[in-house]
Amino acid sequence: MRKPFTKAWIARLVSSLYLLAPFTVTAHSDNHYGHRSDGHAPIGVMADHFHNQGEWMLTLRTMNMSMKNEKTDFTVPVTASTPLEMETQMTMLGGMYGLSDSITLMMNLPYLDREMEMLMPGMMGGAASKVTTEASGFGDLKLGGAVRLRETETDRLHTTLMLSVPTGSIDETANMAMPGAMQNEMLLAPMMQLGSGTYDLISALTYVAFQLKTSVGAQWKNVVRLDENDRDYSLPNQNQATAWLAYNVDDSFSTSIRGQYFTRAGVDKRWDVGIGANYISDGGHRIAAEYLVPVDHDTDSVMEAQDYWAIGYQYSW
Repeated sequence: MRKPFTKAWIARLVSSLYLLAPFTVTAHSDNHYGHRSDGHAPIGVMADHFHNQGEWMLTLRTMNMSMKNEKTDFTVPVTASTPLEMETQMTMLGGMYGLSDSITLMMNLPYLDREMEMLMPGMMGGAASKVTTEASGFGDLKLGGAVRLRETETDRLHTTLMLSVPTGSIDETANMAMPGAMQNEMLLAPMMQLGSGTYDLISALTYVAFQLKTSVGAQWKNVVRLDENDRDYSLPNQNQATAWLAYNVDDSFSTSIRGQYFTRAGVDKRWDVGIGANYISDGGHRIAAEYLVPVDHDTDSVMEAQDYWAIGYQYSW
């Protein structure tokens, strides 16, 4: 049974944003990097910047991750349902609004398409068969804000606090062909569900420094599950650290390289590296793309990430 979650958590989130605001150091009226193509991080980095009072920004991202079973020995017959490959495509709508020069409100809502190919054991030693399961729908809504801690002509620092609301389904099922040609409706595994089923607290700290033609940035992000869901489990907590280097080809176009370290519950660990590009035009339009591949895994799961790409469009005014 889900542990009680009260409105006090939301009140704490909002009050935390305001309590941090007096400690900001700003010189935003003098900076110029916000109009550079590397004024934004690579598109795969979320909540990488903030806005001045009254500014708006809308974002539409499409992201794709593929995974593959790299551990199961398929030279022997399988005795249980075994995942082979999985692909997740997420389209995310995001919005930002500068409530003040210190606080930027944020929200995002994902729509997910998940597909997994599995190997089902045969009946009485018969041949195994492949089945495909699918799930699609809206994921968990995320609400919160960014607090500007420091901003000068050459660098900026901000923190982010967001609450993930369990709007995504954890009840997705599939009709599985069982031995004997029987059909059985089965609950999909947690990794195939559309949401966590829990309220989650997401916090991040982001720093970016700018030079004439280059910029460097780093972000640490943490996801903490605040309760258990209606199915009496919670997904593992997550930590992520990433750093990037961007080169300004000109004020409209930049390229980037990025490294990322991801860990889940301190056990599953992964290193990724990738390249990206940003393009901005007059009128507040930005188009960006990024591609990442894992270079090292340390996981107990049979499924390992193969690659990740993201394409995004942003409009600010």
